[in-house]
Amino acid sequence: MAADFTYCASTVLAPQYGNTYGPENLVDEDLRTAWVEGVKGQGEGEYVVVDLGGAHNVSALQIMNGYHKNRRLFEANSRVRRATIRFSTGAERSVVLSDSPGIQTIELGKVETKWVQFAIQSVYRGSKYADTAITELRVILDE
Repeated sequence: MAADFTYCASTVLAPQYGNTYGPENLVDEDLRTAWVEGVKGQGEGEYVVVDLGGAHNVSALQIMNGYHKNRRLFEANSRVRRATIRFSTGAERSVVLSDSPGIQTIELGKVETKWVQFAIQSVYRGSKYADTAITELRVILDE
Protein backbone atom coordinates (compact mmCIF):
# COMPACT_ATOMS: atom_id res chain seq x y z
CA MET A 1 0.00 0.00 0.00
CA ALA A 2 2.95 2.36 0.60
CA ALA A 3 3.27 2.71 -3.19
CA ASP A 4 -0.03 4.63 -3.11
CA PHE A 5 1.27 7.04 -0.47
CA THR A 6 3.12 10.26 -1.22
CA TYR A 7 6.14 11.10 0.95
CA CYS A 8 7.18 14.77 1.22
CA ALA A 9 9.86 16.39 3.37
CA SER A 10 10.33 19.90 4.72
CA THR A 11 13.97 19.90 3.58
CA VAL A 12 16.48 17.53 1.99
CA LEU A 13 20.27 17.46 2.26
CA ALA A 14 21.91 18.30 -1.08
CA PRO A 15 23.38 15.31 -2.95
CA GLN A 16 26.89 14.33 -1.84
CA TYR A 17 29.37 11.66 -2.92
CA GLY A 18 26.90 10.32 -5.50
CA ASN A 19 24.14 9.88 -2.88
CA THR A 20 20.73 11.56 -2.74
CA TYR A 21 18.75 12.01 0.48
CA GLY A 22 15.12 12.58 -0.56
CA PRO A 23 12.00 11.20 1.17
CA GLU A 24 11.65 8.50 -1.51
CA ASN A 25 14.51 6.75 0.33
CA LEU A 26 12.16 6.13 3.27
CA VAL A 27 10.27 3.42 1.36
CA ASP A 28 12.90 1.90 -0.92
CA GLU A 29 13.79 -1.00 1.42
CA ASP A 30 17.48 -0.15 0.90
CA LEU A 31 19.56 0.28 4.06
CA ARG A 32 22.22 2.13 2.04
CA THR A 33 19.85 5.10 1.56
CA ALA A 34 18.14 7.51 3.96
CA TRP A 35 16.17 10.73 4.15
CA VAL A 36 18.45 13.38 5.61
CA GLU A 37 17.12 16.81 6.55
CA GLY A 38 18.82 19.75 4.89
CA VAL A 39 18.95 22.67 7.33
CA LYS A 40 21.90 24.07 9.22
CA GLY A 41 22.10 22.46 12.65
CA GLN A 42 20.55 19.25 13.93
CA GLY A 43 17.23 19.44 12.08
CA GLU A 44 14.88 20.13 14.98
CA GLY A 45 11.50 21.13 13.52
CA GLU A 46 12.11 19.39 10.17
CA TYR A 47 9.55 16.79 9.14
CA VAL A 48 8.24 14.18 6.74
CA VAL A 49 4.58 14.09 5.71
CA VAL A 50 2.99 10.91 4.37
CA ASP A 51 -0.13 11.70 2.32
CA LEU A 52 -2.31 8.59 2.45
CA GLY A 53 -4.42 9.62 -0.57
CA GLY A 54 -7.62 9.62 1.50
CA ALA A 55 -8.80 8.65 4.96
CA HIS A 56 -7.28 5.47 6.39
CA ASN A 57 -7.07 3.88 9.84
CA VAL A 58 -3.44 4.00 10.93
CA SER A 59 -2.37 1.65 13.72
CA ALA A 60 1.40 2.19 13.86
CA LEU A 61 4.54 3.67 12.39
CA GLN A 62 7.67 1.64 11.80
CA ILE A 63 10.95 3.53 11.67
CA MET A 64 14.60 2.74 11.17
CA ASN A 65 16.11 5.67 13.03
CA GLY A 66 19.48 6.96 11.80
CA TYR A 67 21.57 6.06 8.77
CA HIS A 68 21.80 2.25 8.55
CA LYS A 69 24.29 2.07 5.65
CA ASN A 70 26.95 0.94 8.12
CA ARG A 71 27.80 1.29 11.83
CA ARG A 72 30.23 4.17 11.24
CA LEU A 73 27.58 6.27 9.44
CA PHE A 74 24.93 5.36 12.03
CA GLU A 75 27.12 6.85 14.74
CA ALA A 76 28.46 9.76 12.62
CA ASN A 77 25.00 11.16 11.74
CA SER A 78 22.40 12.41 14.22
CA ARG A 79 19.35 10.28 15.02
CA VAL A 80 15.87 11.31 16.17
CA ARG A 81 15.43 11.31 19.95
CA ARG A 82 11.99 12.92 20.36
CA ALA A 83 9.41 13.40 17.61
CA THR A 84 5.89 14.72 17.29
CA ILE A 85 3.48 12.71 15.18
CA ARG A 86 0.59 14.82 13.82
CA PHE A 87 -2.56 13.73 12.01
CA SER A 88 -4.99 15.46 9.64
CA THR A 89 -7.57 15.53 12.47
CA GLY A 90 -5.36 17.92 14.47
CA ALA A 91 -4.43 15.22 16.98
CA GLU A 92 -0.76 14.79 17.83
CA ARG A 93 1.45 12.53 19.89
CA SER A 94 4.97 12.95 21.25
CA VAL A 95 7.25 9.90 21.13
CA VAL A 96 10.80 9.07 22.19
CA LEU A 97 12.86 6.76 19.99
CA SER A 98 15.74 4.61 21.16
CA ASP A 99 19.25 5.33 19.95
CA SER A 100 19.78 1.95 18.35
CA PRO A 101 19.74 0.42 14.88
CA GLY A 102 16.87 -1.76 13.71
CA ILE A 103 13.13 -1.35 13.32
CA GLN A 104 11.20 0.52 16.01
CA THR A 105 7.41 0.28 16.07
CA ILE A 106 5.32 3.13 17.41
CA GLU A 107 1.87 1.82 18.28
CA LEU A 108 -0.86 4.41 17.67
CA GLY A 109 -4.03 2.47 18.45
CA LYS A 110 -6.38 3.26 15.59
CA VAL A 111 -6.24 6.78 14.15
CA GLU A 112 -8.37 7.74 11.15
CA THR A 113 -6.35 10.28 9.16
CA LYS A 114 -5.61 11.50 5.64
CA TRP A 115 -1.96 12.21 6.38
CA VAL A 116 0.71 11.64 9.01
CA GLN A 117 3.49 14.09 9.84
CA PHE A 118 6.63 12.94 11.64
CA ALA A 119 8.50 15.99 13.02
CA ILE A 120 11.93 15.99 14.67
CA GLN A 121 11.90 17.67 18.10
CA SER A 122 15.31 16.63 19.47
CA VAL A 123 18.17 14.37 18.42
CA TYR A 124 20.95 12.09 19.56
CA ARG A 125 23.92 14.02 18.16
CA GLY A 126 26.14 12.33 15.61
CA SER A 127 29.86 12.00 16.31
CA LYS A 128 30.80 13.75 13.05
CA TYR A 129 27.81 15.27 11.19
CA ALA A 130 24.99 17.58 12.33
CA ASP A 131 22.66 15.97 9.75
CA THR A 132 19.77 13.91 11.13
CA ALA A 133 18.90 10.78 9.14
CA ILE A 134 16.04 8.27 8.95
CA THR A 135 16.58 5.14 6.85
CA GLU A 136 12.99 3.83 6.56
CA LEU A 137 9.55 5.07 7.67
CA ARG A 138 6.41 2.97 7.17
CA VAL A 139 2.78 3.76 7.94
CA ILE A 140 0.94 0.63 9.11
CA LEU A 141 -2.78 0.52 8.34
CA ASP A 142 -5.50 -1.18 10.41
CA GLU A 143 -8.16 -1.92 7.80
